[in-house]
Amino acid sequence: MKKNKNLWGPNRKLSSSNKDSSTISQETSAFNTGKILLLFSAILILTACSPQHRSIKKWEAFEWELLQSNGKHLACKIYSRKVKGSKFREYKAVAEINVSPENAVKALREKNENSQKHLDKGIGHVEILNSSANEIVAYSVYNLPFPFKDRAMCERFTFSENRETGMHRISWKEDWSVGPKTEKACVRMPIARGSWEFTPVGEDKSKAVYIVHTEPGGAIKPWMVNGTIKKGIPDEFKSIEKISQSLIKNN
Repeated sequence: MKKNKNLWGPNRKLSSSNKDSSTISQETSAFNTGKILLLFSAILILTACSPQHRSIKKWEAFEWELLQSNGKHLACKIYSRKVKGSKFREYKAVAEINVSPENAVKALREKNENSQKHLDKGIGHVEILNSSANEIVAYSVYNLPFPFKDRAMCERFTFSENRETGMHRISWKEDWSVGPKTEKACVRMPIARGSWEFTPVGEDKSKAVYIVHTEPGGAIKPWMVNGTIKKGIPDEFKSIEKISQSLIKNN
């Protein structure tokens, strides 16, 4: 019996039925392209399911959304965003005001420490529990219409300044560790926090950034609070200008 020749040796000749090199090259290229497409598909699927992608989606869910780009009497941009674990949205407003950062802070101190002069009649009352150059602790009660109970807040305000940029900041947060006993007719607000930032943009002018997030507690619905805050934000800016002008005039 004759021994079979090495069919796969280096000297084996291709028959006419074998594919030529160009065909093999084309098929190899097509095969590699298919593998690359499958690889990218797998990467996209894995990325969509990855913790990093999920964290980006979570971050996007809490991004600021522009609600208003210009007010009726004030060039004010108003934003809102969701807050993790809360049904109530956080709001931010940005506007330029005709008040220097220093005078804006003085106006807000005046508004808190002498609140009865600046609150509308029947709104409620504010009691200053502690006041220093860098801090104010205030207890407030605000009257709400029937059938809701009045709301009580105890907030700690902190004042800071960046001397390099001239930016002045006031931040506040609920602090019931020092608050008085709440009246039975009131509901303690579990969350009342926010901040003001004033950055100089010219002589006696500031870029003001206002951020606020509150949870009233009780049975008040989120849409009631959200709508009220958005509507009242421009008045906060105008109030600073008005009080500041009054302080400058009286001094």
